Amino acid sequence: MFDTVTIPADGAQIFFVRHGEVHNPGAIFYGRLPRFRLSALGERQAEGAGRVLAGVPLAAIYTSPLLRARQTGRIIARGHPAIPVKTTQAIVEIRSRLQGTSIEALDATSWNFYEPRPYDDDETIADIAARIEGFCRLIEHRHPGRAVVAVTHGDILAVARARFSGWPLALASIRGAVYPGTASILRVTLGPELQPLDVCYGQPPMIDTVPPMNRKGEHSR
Repeated sequence: MFDTVTIPADGAQIFFVRHGEVHNPGAIFYGRLPRFRLSALGERQAEGAGRVLAGVPLAAIYTSPLLRARQTGRIIARGHPAIPVKTTQAIVEIRSRLQGTSIEALDATSWNFYEPRPYDDDETIADIAARIEGFCRLIEHRHPGRAVVAVTHGDILAVARARFSGWPLALASIRGAVYPGTASILRVTLGPELQPLDVCYGQPPMIDTVPPMNRKGEHSR
């Protein structure tokens, strides 16, 4: 799925993975709400990501502390039983007081959390980019010259893709056709000082044939 890229000794390679599809019978934006687990399809999607990453010599797997990300990380870790799996708040879901809002209501706004922010204490795209950068600097410090997995969430992966692809940190760069699917993978190879040397995005192949998915990863009802 990905061509081999040399990792600089003073850089790092990060595979950002969006969690698999979530069991969401209430059809809401779950955000940071607890106890939202993977659906059966989401588990198979995570297995697909795990197959892609099974041959990568990883130093560690990091996950958001939310259940769906931890479950995805554990599935990926089956192919890497000897490496640590760690949780970190640095790649947790966005902070938004709109969590709990229906998908139908958010579809009507094109999932606009940012321009303008509905609430002053919600995260901005720049805020999200800053914590992604902080996480990447930590990885370069802890695992120089190595590759890691970071299991995270849709907007976090979308902002990381925009940041390291040199796109504007704006809503148009993280919505629409460029929005990452569930269990998709963004590989970023970094040089010193977070210099992006290679940015590659892909969706692991699925055995199942499923209907199109909306932004939050639920297949259409």
